[in-house]
Amino acid sequence: MTNPHAESIQEIVRAFKEGTKLEIAPTDIVMSEHNHGDFAVACFKFARNSGRAAEAVAEATAIAINEWLEHNANSLLQKLTIAGPYINITLNQKKFTELAMKAVTDAGSVYGCSNFGQGKRVVLEYVSPNTNKPLHLGHLRNAALGWSVAKLLEASGYEVIKTSIVNDRGIHIMKSMLAYQKWSELWTDKKLTHETPSRAKMKGDALVGKYYVLYKIKADENPALEEESRELLRKWEAHDQETRTLWKKMNDWATKGHEETLKRFGVSFDKLYFESDIYEEGRAIVEAEAAAGKAQKNSDGAISIDLTPEGLGPKILLRADGTSVYITQDLALARHRINDFHPTKIVYVVAQEQDYQFRALFAVLKRFGIAQDIELKHLSYHWVFLPEGRMKSREGKVVEADDLLDELSELALKEIKTRHAKISQTVAKKRAEIIALAAAKYYLLKSRLDSDINFDPKQSIALTGRTGPYLLYTYARVSSIFNKAKEEKIELGTEMTLPVNVSLLEWQIIKLAAKLPAVIEEAAAAYDPSIIADFGYNLAKTINDFYEAEPVLKAEPNVRAWRLELLQAAQLVLKRSLELMGIEGLEEM
Repeated sequence: MTNPHAESIQEIVRAFKEGTKLEIAPTDIVMSEHNHGDFAVACFKFARNSGRAAEAVAEATAIAINEWLEHNANSLLQKLTIAGPYINITLNQKKFTELAMKAVTDAGSVYGCSNFGQGKRVVLEYVSPNTNKPLHLGHLRNAALGWSVAKLLEASGYEVIKTSIVNDRGIHIMKSMLAYQKWSELWTDKKLTHETPSRAKMKGDALVGKYYVLYKIKADENPALEEESRELLRKWEAHDQETRTLWKKMNDWATKGHEETLKRFGVSFDKLYFESDIYEEGRAIVEAEAAAGKAQKNSDGAISIDLTPEGLGPKILLRADGTSVYITQDLALARHRINDFHPTKIVYVVAQEQDYQFRALFAVLKRFGIAQDIELKHLSYHWVFLPEGRMKSREGKVVEADDLLDELSELALKEIKTRHAKISQTVAKKRAEIIALAAAKYYLLKSRLDSDINFDPKQSIALTGRTGPYLLYTYARVSSIFNKAKEEKIELGTEMTLPVNVSLLEWQIIKLAAKLPAVIEEAAAAYDPSIIADFGYNLAKTINDFYEAEPVLKAEPNVRAWRLELLQAAQLVLKRSLELMGIEGLEEM
């Protein structure tokens, strides 16, 4: 597939090599941020190698390549100028515009895709909730990151298998169950029964979470509950039927609630794994490797491995009482994924507090030969916070995902009704939900992975600035132009109509549109959706600047035809950017 930006970079490399014999790398070439050219090359490196001043090298190089261009009329380059030690490179606008517009229109809905990862399969783990409470804001950042990274990798040619591990066993699960056993009785229709999601008119995960919170309150008053919850865990591990029946019922409630939230957020999985299905296999792996001499049995009966050569120190793999730790199940989970999908790489989307755990896991997987020839990647990211005092959850510490999405949807609905007094409630609510999801996803994706996020709901829903609604507003604004053109019976041309000269803003849109394939490649390589989020904002801002400065429908017929074609291409590129972030476009705000 044509990559106009990459082709221009390659042409610059060729011009330097053939015109001056200088070898430059694509990384030596940067896009210019000023009006003196489209690309720039600094000559300090060449000056060091030649012993001459960088300014002199720049001047001689520009002269030589300009002479080369006189004999290479088909080049994408127009001319080179100098600014001290820098060479500014100007593209041939007509040739580059033809190349870029054809690339966008020919590729259409798959513009920006490449075959870089063709033949490679990635297993990606994300979300991975606990079944003792609802999903929270942190899960939404994880879900947004995981989904966007999957889309970026797919656009780069990889086959991506999206997976999740449901943490459905352990002492935290027993605490919700114990509270439910003790305090869920209620009277309905003159008989004693127990609370259920339907009776409580609550989502299943919210009901389970209610009892987890209740346990914490009661345990503060009565510490003996801790031993009761441990006894319940022992019963569960002994496959006590009553305990297992309640466990299955409450886990089903929680899982169904999680599924509803994730479906609303627009994410899904190709394969779900459950901790309860694999934790015993992890114990067997550890014991077998200890017997083979790859791990050590300590004097207290625990099994550990010395990861000092990897700079990680000793690591417990199995407790002295035979119970598992996190890494125990992760070993079994990795083996399952490898056997199920035979991936080239496994990517774990998990917050930064687990950095050490994943370094240890990867080292052990290599030592045990489980993932010897597989690339392992921990996609670590920082925390997300809310303004102090905002939207406290039932625990008073975190905000539930459903609550946040509801608030964003209400904020969007209020704005829609202010702007469209006669809009139907059904249409308004549907539109508000799309805007709310765009607000949440963009706000959670626009920051770098190594940055904390202070999530401000009102700021995220704003129609100006670096927000999802601003990108949707831009998309809808372009759609309104096409709708008005249709009303005025102005038809888009069937053939490309290029002007003799393009305006500065038109040229900026063309260059941005041409850059999408390179942006996708960069974002996929870095596993960083903030790169595509930043690109989407820059494109939207440039489209809006163009809309304010240049007439479209009122322009002369040939100019009008060209600008409609340009906006059609720009909207397609903006739509592709939104799709890679899991955001649905809107024809009308």
